[in-house]
Amino acid sequence: MGSGAPRLEHALKNLRERWDIAREQWADKVALDFEKNHILPLESQTVHAARGMDKIAEVIQKVKYDCS
Repeated sequence: MGSGAPRLEHALKNLRERWDIAREQWADKVALDFEKNHILPLESQTVHAARGMDKIAEVIQKVKYDCS
């Protein structure tokens, strides 16, 4: 049973790659604000969420082991 964290991290990597492509054509203040207010916080939140998912997966595995 996986925690789903790898899928989340893959989605974030995909978003970052696509954002970098978009930034090649979109380089005004609105793009900078969008990155600052949406992309960067999302990256940080995703990293924290993935860590939390991994920790929860470990606890679930321990509970399953302990209950078997």
